[in-house]
Amino acid sequence: MPRKRTGSKRGNGEGTVFRRADGRWVAKLTLQDGKRKEFYARTREAVVQKMEDAKSTIRSGRSLPSDRMTVADYIKIWLNIKREVVRHKTYSNWESLLRLHVSPRVGQIQIARLTAMQLQALYFDLRDSGLSSTSVNSVHRVLKNMLRTAERTDVVARCVADLVQAPSIDQRKMIILSTDQARSLMRESRGHRLEALFELALMSGARISELIGLRWQDISFDRGMLSIRQALQMKHQGVVFGEVKTKAGIRDIPLDDGMLKSLRNHRVRMTEEALALGAPWNNELDLVFVSRNGTPLSVTNIRRRDFKPLVEQAGLPSALRLHDLRHFFASYNLSKNVPVTVVSKVMGHSSPAVTHSIYAHCIPGDERTVASTMGELRAV
Repeated sequence: MPRKRTGSKRGNGEGTVFRRADGRWVAKLTLQDGKRKEFYARTREAVVQKMEDAKSTIRSGRSLPSDRMTVADYIKIWLNIKREVVRHKTYSNWESLLRLHVSPRVGQIQIARLTAMQLQALYFDLRDSGLSSTSVNSVHRVLKNMLRTAERTDVVARCVADLVQAPSIDQRKMIILSTDQARSLMRESRGHRLEALFELALMSGARISELIGLRWQDISFDRGMLSIRQALQMKHQGVVFGEVKTKAGIRDIPLDDGMLKSLRNHRVRMTEEALALGAPWNNELDLVFVSRNGTPLSVTNIRRRDFKPLVEQAGLPSALRLHDLRHFFASYNLSKNVPVTVVSKVMGHSSPAVTHSIYAHCIPGDERTVASTMGELRAV
C-alpha cells in the first residue's frame, strides 16, 4: 500500500517517522551494519517509543529480533515464554497444535513475511486433511495469540491472523443420558474401584478436575456436604492444586444419603488397598480418588482404562464423555423444575445466564400456554 507521508519525517534523534495511507505509523532506524529496521504502531508516540526501546536494546549489547526469523523459530521462542505462565494442560495443547499442524506446513516461512492468505490456505489444508473443525479453530486461536505477541514486540508489522476469518466450528451434539441410561451406568460401575467417582460425577455435577482434586477433608459426612475448593492440575513441576475454573466454582454441594454411603464404602476400599500395598502406597495429598498406588489420577487414564469400558458394557453411546455426566446432572435437575439459579450455583457456573444458555432446551414448558395466556387479553 502506498505510503502517505504527513508532518515532520524526522525528530531529534528519533530517525525517520511517517504515517502510511492505511493510518499506521512507521519508524525506520539505521543499524550499525547499514540495514534499516522498521517499527509499526497506531500512533506516532507509540512507534517512536518502540524505536527508542530498540535503541536501548542495542546500547545494552543485545540483538534485535532478526527479520529472517521463521515461523518455526518464533514458535520455539513463544512457547518458551508461555511455558511458565499458563497451565500445563494449556501449554501442552498449544505445543501439540503448533508442532503437528503449523510447523510442518508454514514453519519455513519468514514470520515477517507470513500473510493472511497463507494462514487461510493453512486452515483449508487442515480441514481437507481430516482435522476436526474444533481443532482447526484452536489452531487459529493459538496462532492469533502468538502473532499478537510478535506484533507487540516488533517481530512482525501486524498480526495477520486478525485479517483471517476464524474457521467455523461444527457444533458437537450434546449427549444427555436418560434416567434409565444413567441408572445403567451406575449398575455397571458397581464393584469398580472408582464406582464412587462415576456416581459422584452424576450426582454432583462437579467437573472431573474438581473431583480428582477432592481431599477427604472436603467431605462433611455430618452435614452431608461436599466442598469444592480446588482442582487438580498438571504443572511442569508435577501435580498441584490449582484454582477452580470460575470464582463461582468455590462452592458447597449437598449430597444425598446414598451418595454419602458410597463415599464411606469407597474410603474403606481405599484403606484396604493401602494396607495391602504397604510402603509403596503414596497418598500424601489425602485425595479421595487415587491410582492403585495412591498417587493422583490422570483424567486420560480414567477415560481410557475405566470409563470407556463401562460405557461399552452399559450399552451407552460410544461418544459419551466424562463431562457428559455433568450435563446429565444439569438436565435432570432442570427437568424436575429445580430453579436455574440453584442448578447454576451448584454447578459453579459464572452466572445463571450461562446455565440457561446451555440447557434451555431441558427446562420443561408448554408453548401452547403462550397462546392461551395471550387469549386472556380478549376476555374483556
